[in-house]
Amino acid sequence: MSEFDDKVIGMIGEAVNEAIIKNLTSYSSPLCKLVNGAVERNEGKIRAVADKAVDELTDGDAFKDSMIEAIRSTLARALIKQFGGQLEKQVNELKANPATRARMTLAVESLMADVVVKKQGESKC
Repeated sequence: MSEFDDKVIGMIGEAVNEAIIKNLTSYSSPLCKLVNGAVERNEGKIRAVADKAVDELTDGDAFKDSMIEAIRSTLARALIKQFGGQLEKQVNELKANPATRARMTLAVESLMADVVVKKQGESKC
């Protein structure tokens, strides 16, 4: 057999292999029809197994605890996001007023002075 014959035979083999793969993996594949038929014939059994699995999952305390935690976490994030925006808006409004800003500065300075005095009193002991 010549080198040319070997190449032709190799190409034919590749083409047949590609055709088989394409046929078996395409949407209209005979395998798809076989699997769909098997699933349809066993739909009741599959549904019963799925129902049992979901029932066992939802009846378990771990699932209930996970659901409660997930809902709490999601709700907390939503509230914090909303509250954070409102808080920032209020702070910006207070900062915009020079009189309020001056009172806030005095309050912070007073607070810091109290902290320093308390720390000095504690360090003497």
